[in-house]
Amino acid sequence: MTSIEEPDNIGGADIHRASELEGCKVVFTGRLSEVTRSEVKTLVENHGGKVTNNISRQSDVLVVGENPGTEKIEFLDDHDISTLTEAEFYSLFPSRFDDVDGVTASKPAQSTLPDDELGTLTIEIEPLVLQVAKFEAENKGEKLNSLIERSTRGLLKQVIDGEPLRMAEFNDRESLDISLPQNLLAMVETAVETTPRVETAEEFVVRALHSELGFEASEMQELTLTLPGSIVSSLNYLSEAENDCDVNELAVQLLYTGLPERFKTE
Repeated sequence: MTSIEEPDNIGGADIHRASELEGCKVVFTGRLSEVTRSEVKTLVENHGGKVTNNISRQSDVLVVGENPGTEKIEFLDDHDISTLTEAEFYSLFPSRFDDVDGVTASKPAQSTLPDDELGTLTIEIEPLVLQVAKFEAENKGEKLNSLIERSTRGLLKQVIDGEPLRMAEFNDRESLDISLPQNLLAMVETAVETTPRVETAEEFVVRALHSELGFEASEMQELTLTLPGSIVSSLNYLSEAENDCDVNELAVQLLYTGLPERFKTE
């Protein structure tokens, strides 16, 4: 387990989860033991923040690593800039840095409710969407449940703003238990009453994840494949055997079936 020495009188910024970096101008100083500057820049930008090289009055937070620059530390004496220690910064991404000493799990994303005010749902989700969601969450350094909660809030805002849902349809699904704040669930249940083609809170959450990951109908893109003639003949044969199922739809179904297994091997 890696150990991080935290500088004195540094840290404590009121930022407890990665989503709270949105809109923040973040400056780094000193050496970071776990990641490169390029990697932390990507982490911050993936959550809506911006990394700048120089500290100024417009900076929102300074992340302090080992052997920080004197100029940036002295700037803090005369300016009210929030700071995070290296361990506190890693704690914004607990799934990625849980093996680093000093890293603590963040609170549930965008929620200050205690655990006993969380509600549990069992959603039915497509294997491909689930695997993509897990990959996306890991890539952004957050837990899958946090990604689902964030996507649910996003779709809820879309519905409140009166935007129509553009939904793609899938067949095979598997069960997944998730936890969401009770107040969010109450708002979702209210939204379901006025949202066409969505009948339950569970379905609303699944649609939200579709939207977050680009699986809604408006996000679909065309892909042209060149296949051996024998493969095309096999697809045509299978489409005829399945009550004249459209061969393109059949190819998509087979692709969706195979991709989750490939994700599991990565």
